[in-house]
Amino acid sequence: MKKTISNLISLTIVTLFANPLYASEWIANIHTNKNGYSPPYVTIGVAINAETWAYPPEIPTAICYMHLSDINQSSNIYKRDIRQKGALFHHWIVSVNPHGNETGPGIESATVLWNISELGPGKFFILEGPDMDDNVLISDMKTQSSFVSSADKNKYLHYSIINTPGLSDLVGTLKILAGFSSEPVFTIDIDQDGQTELADAICMIRHLAKQ
Repeated sequence: MKKTISNLISLTIVTLFANPLYASEWIANIHTNKNGYSPPYVTIGVAINAETWAYPPEIPTAICYMHLSDINQSSNIYKRDIRQKGALFHHWIVSVNPHGNETGPGIESATVLWNISELGPGKFFILEGPDMDDNVLISDMKTQSSFVSSADKNKYLHYSIINTPGLSDLVGTLKILAGFSSEPVFTIDIDQDGQTELADAICMIRHLAKQ
């Protein structure tokens, strides 16, 4: 049985080895732009260690506001939210107030944008709301680099950025399991037990099969 599994992993790697492998650590900046003015950006990413920076007080004269909201505690807002690598998926909430210091009625709009080259491995999409069951706004952040956020009054609109494993992540995990690298590019630990095992690869395959 072990030999069969080993052969299957090796065959899969040989078949998929041409796919590009990307470093598992990455950082991306999310910007807003309104009438040519670019307020301070926020930063998301994945690294060996998690890291958050509290968002500084809002500038009263800013014509657009944006921060990262805490999924578990809405009162916490961040300028930078870096997650620890090894999870099956990551979920950030970007909160945008297109009105900024404009308190009067009327529709105000701001463009939310990002650099596609800064995004890490896997799939990235955006939901129109803070929850996982909200409508999909951007189906692929690697092919579309912006969207327009509009509100008819002074309020924050919330958007979820979701990062899930892609084929390159699976290839990297299989490469580790087959012993192709003494210093693996990926450290996928879906079950958070401190090791990359066959169970992690199986979980990822099942996840990808549902997409």
